[in-house]
Amino acid sequence: LDGDRTPCPLHAPSRFFDELYHMLLSERVPERRLLCLHAMAVTYAAEHAAIGAFGGTAQVVALLRECVQWAEADRLMQLLHELLLERSNSRPLLAANGERLVVALVCHAP
Repeated sequence: LDGDRTPCPLHAPSRFFDELYHMLLSERVPERRLLCLHAMAVTYAAEHAAIGAFGGTAQVVALLRECVQWAEADRLMQLLHELLLERSNSRPLLAANGERLVVALVCHAP
């Protein structure tokens, strides 16, 4: 709130990321889902080495495939982008045909 954008260190980044993921899956309010997705992307970007492989990559692709709101699709694509910082997350993305989905969405973006 004081204008300092220095990230605060997380003591258990993997646990925090998992909690955000479970909140996302159970949340029904669109604005809160967007906040969860943004927090997941920021956390993974900063802590991907500590978090490691994410077991829900294919589920994120499925959420993107079923998504009907551009704002949420944008946040899901942002999260996928950050998840690819960890190479082991690319295999589940490819297995779920995520690359085709992302290309199709980018081509049809407003």
